[in-house]
Amino acid sequence: MKLVLLAALGLVYQQGTQPLRKAELVRLLATKTRSRADVMALVRRNCVTFRPSERDRADLRAAGADDALLAAIDQCLRARAAARPNAPAPPPPPPPAAAAPVPRPPRPLVAPLRVIVSQQIAAVAGTATDVPVQLYRGTDPQPGVELLLRGASAIPGGATQDPVAITDWRGVATFRVLAGTTPGTYRLTVAMPNGPPLGPTTRIDFITTAVPAPPPPPRPVVSDGLTRFTQGVDLHGTAGAALPVPLLLEVRDTTGAPFVGQLVTVIAAGGTVDPAVATTDRAGKVQVHVTLGERAGPVVVTAKVGPLTRTATVYADPGLARDLVLERGGTPLVGQLNLFLLGPPGAGKGTQAAKLVQDFDLPYYATGDILRAAVKEESELGREAKEYMDRGDLVPDEVICRVIMERIDSPEAEDGFLLDGFPRTAGQAEQLEGALDRRGRRLTAALQIEVPDAEVVRRLSGRRICVKNQHLYHVEFD
Repeated sequence: MKLVLLAALGLVYQQGTQPLRKAELVRLLATKTRSRADVMALVRRNCVTFRPSERDRADLRAAGADDALLAAIDQCLRARAAARPNAPAPPPPPPPAAAAPVPRPPRPLVAPLRVIVSQQIAAVAGTATDVPVQLYRGTDPQPGVELLLRGASAIPGGATQDPVAITDWRGVATFRVLAGTTPGTYRLTVAMPNGPPLGPTTRIDFITTAVPAPPPPPRPVVSDGLTRFTQGVDLHGTAGAALPVPLLLEVRDTTGAPFVGQLVTVIAAGGTVDPAVATTDRAGKVQVHVTLGERAGPVVVTAKVGPLTRTATVYADPGLARDLVLERGGTPLVGQLNLFLLGPPGAGKGTQAAKLVQDFDLPYYATGDILRAAVKEESELGREAKEYMDRGDLVPDEVICRVIMERIDSPEAEDGFLLDGFPRTAGQAEQLEGALDRRGRRLTAALQIEVPDAEVVRRLSGRRICVKNQHLYHVEFD
């Protein structure tokens, strides 16, 4: 219905010469039912019924009038004023009697333009943000209106000109504002181009905030899978001596990079370490020098790295004894020493026996030597043992025990003795213990020499006998 009325109104303007009222002119401009050239031609022909004030001019510009149209209004008003006499013009002749008077519609009231904006907008320095503005006349959105955001060019480091935007079908104009480089609060206002601000509600406090400081980088975390001993693990050395190669602990973070300056504490079970407390170097490494304990066996080195614990095992191998002390429960043994040695071949029984004989002045009886001596001397026991040996049989325990006791009963064994290779079985041990009991004596101690299997193999496999003089030597130790 509205479009029909507007079309009819346009037809009247084409055919008649009635001056245009302000509301009619604004409606023609805002609805764009006629082109701007047609509206200008209509103004030049019919003129207007009002002399535009500043407010009228602002409303016409908001509806789409330009300087040429406003100039045409001023020109037609000047022409009409020059054509009228000083006296008031006579009223127009009454309409023909036959025509019924048509009452003129009341002049419509034009609602003022109003702007809806956010009173405060914030943006980070160095960025850009959108500032939306809504333009209404009354409750109707005003599309196609060009608006200016004044004050944006005054933001340091921002735009060099105030931005311009045109309202869309919702009456919304969106300005792109550069926040500049200097934090502060800047006053912006919405206005028509070349016109005053559209009221006090168009003021905007544009707040530029400083660029937030970047968050600190995450603290490195020690990697569970990449932190480990990389050198010296499973090394062997002589008991009581320092390992020839230090242990090397590498500490890495979860990215695989060296963890520099990490505190590491180190302890050793069965030895000593140096340093006990250290920090990782530029390569994320710590060198640990290990001195093995006096006892043969594994030495466990434990490193504490933050929440992690890493271990490395090295081995103290038996070496040559520096001092020989016999103790039972921490108390040195004194008086009669009735001893026998136990241990695998290559354990060093002969070496230790020589030291015992020298240090404690004990006679040394090796089973094989005693049997061979008895056979060679052709004693009664020697002849009996020779009969078994000639048949390829083992010499019975009872015969061996009698051979051994014959030596123990000699004056040289009065203060003690050292047996090697006897007893070898539980039966031999029982017979020896019974024979000693009958003589009012007993075994003082059994000395067992423990050597790792790998070391026994190394010692035995390296033994050689000189074919010329039967001298026994070792390819590695001698």
